[in-house]
Amino acid sequence: MNHEATFSEFIKDLSIQLENTGLTEGLLSICLNLPTIDLIDTYNYFFEKYSFSSFWEENEALSYIALDKCRYCFFNDLNKFDQARDFTNKIFNEMIFFNNQDDVASLSKVIYFFSFDNTPIEILKANEVPRMEAILPKFLIIKKSEKFWLRVNYQLYNSSKTEDLIKEICRIRNQIIDIQKSIKIKRKFDKSQIRRFNLLLEKSNEDIRESIVKGLNIIDKGDIQKIVLCKRLDFKINQALDLNLILKNFRSNLSNSCSYVWKRNNDDITFGASPEKLFSLSENILTLEAIAGTAPSEIDNKFLLNSYKDKIEHDFVINYLIQSLKLLNMNEYTQGPLEVVSFGPISHLCTKIKSIFDECCPFDLLQILHPTPAVCGLPKNEALDFIDHLESFSRDNYAAPIGWVDSNGNSDFRVAIRGARYIEEKLQFTAGSGLVKGSKVDFELQEINLKIRALAMQVFPR
Repeated sequence: MNHEATFSEFIKDLSIQLENTGLTEGLLSICLNLPTIDLIDTYNYFFEKYSFSSFWEENEALSYIALDKCRYCFFNDLNKFDQARDFTNKIFNEMIFFNNQDDVASLSKVIYFFSFDNTPIEILKANEVPRMEAILPKFLIIKKSEKFWLRVNYQLYNSSKTEDLIKEICRIRNQIIDIQKSIKIKRKFDKSQIRRFNLLLEKSNEDIRESIVKGLNIIDKGDIQKIVLCKRLDFKINQALDLNLILKNFRSNLSNSCSYVWKRNNDDITFGASPEKLFSLSENILTLEAIAGTAPSEIDNKFLLNSYKDKIEHDFVINYLIQSLKLLNMNEYTQGPLEVVSFGPISHLCTKIKSIFDECCPFDLLQILHPTPAVCGLPKNEALDFIDHLESFSRDNYAAPIGWVDSNGNSDFRVAIRGARYIEEKLQFTAGSGLVKGSKVDFELQEINLKIRALAMQVFPR
């Protein structure tokens, strides 16, 4: 395919369309095909050029880079999922599409990052995250299978010129293509960081050990059935964060996970490789995944399959997901087999649940599903109260939904775990473990440290 000739025809046709409509204002959305590119190298090029950006890469599934904000909404009160729905409906009702969308993957999307907590806040404290962020990206570079698209969302005002839009499309499209020809520079790293990190990790065990003991006492009293307690570790890094290296490590070593980045600005970046799909909606099929029960991947799969404690944890999640479907009047579903799935050095018990729907709102699903027993506990409200009492920090975005909804209502949301937040030149690692009756303190502590170390192996070169 001659991409340059095709692009020239595209620009010519788009110019005629814009001129014929005589539009002077409106929210425009334009999509064009791109040749094959590497998403990580492309994101590395644009990373410092835009204050806001986001990255999403899932093996064999839709992936994207989001750059800059065309429209933005954040919310700090109750009903954050309702607010996200209202914002999204407004965007897609206003949007004017200027060309055929030949593939569902290329549809316009709004992207979201929620907080774990839902309590209202009047004023954000230092480093506190909004309860909800919803963004219509100005530029969205999309990949699905071996197809690539550039979607440009543009707010046209009375004072705007459509020629400026054409120039914007040409500029970023040419940059994307030229990136693939650029020379990759090898960097030098301070390899002492991983040693410092391991020392800090070992020294940080006592506080979480005390919380685990208290959590198990609460379970033994019969107040709750399960609680997930987390440990947070702040680690000062002594050189610039290299997301290019980290994302390539995720791609190579954690291929079953979904890599994500949410960059609010140069000093506030959350990233990770989540193994846990909250749900996806695609062409009238709802897919849920129960991920619970943890062991090192080096151990035989039979260990997890025969572990009474891990199977109890897993069953809690399955039952919760099925009850959630019933609340949505989805009484017909298929439940896949119990499997052990490896996510790099960590394996989990996994069961997929699918249901066919006539109409389903992703924001209703978010409202009902979050937080699942995999990251919270049971009963939900009681577990949330105990988490608030036992954890000495706010979870912020940790274990919260992150994902997207497109203009047809298709969506995909992950749980933001197995990640870190870069803030004030520190890396903030958070990981948790699910406590049930029969849990052992040392085993739960080992699981938390296993999860933190698994991420650190991808972040720090060895």
